[in-house]
Amino acid sequence: MALHRINSLALGVPDVEAARAFYRDFNLTETRPCVFATADGGEQLFLAHAPRRRVIEVSIGAEDRDDIDRVASQLAAIGVEHTRDGETVTARDQGTGVDVRVAITPRIDQAAASAAATNGPGRNDRINARAHGLLGDAGPHAARPRKLGHCVLGTLDLEASNRFFTQGIGF
Repeated sequence: MALHRINSLALGVPDVEAARAFYRDFNLTETRPCVFATADGGEQLFLAHAPRRRVIEVSIGAEDRDDIDRVASQLAAIGVEHTRDGETVTARDQGTGVDVRVAITPRIDQAAASAAATNGPGRNDRINARAHGLLGDAGPHAARPRKLGHCVLGTLDLEASNRFFTQGIGF
């Protein structure tokens, strides 16, 4: 199976404006209200109001229809209700309450990052200057996330969530 990326995360937060400010400070690009893009992954983060901070939905990229068929079959085999519409399969993990959507999506084409000027033994590439991207350094060298590549979930039922994500989704 070729699950290969996080397409998007929908994050519920109690204070949407504070979260928007945080992610702008984190140097994600707000493309429209409550929608944030990374440098290479595009629009990956969606904010919504929720009584407590939690992941609402995660969308995972799959290579092709065979991968979608496999996830649907695996979810059925462990007794998880799911919906299927050709190029996507969606199910909810009961332990985390997170909706997981697996969708056929192209891989992120990520060029190699340029090397930062650093000093090392016998090499003084950065003389009398601080490293770029430190402590609010703005401008073309400001640190910027290239893509969202993981999320952390809390569960009330570790065994069920482990089964859902490993045997069902295919992590």
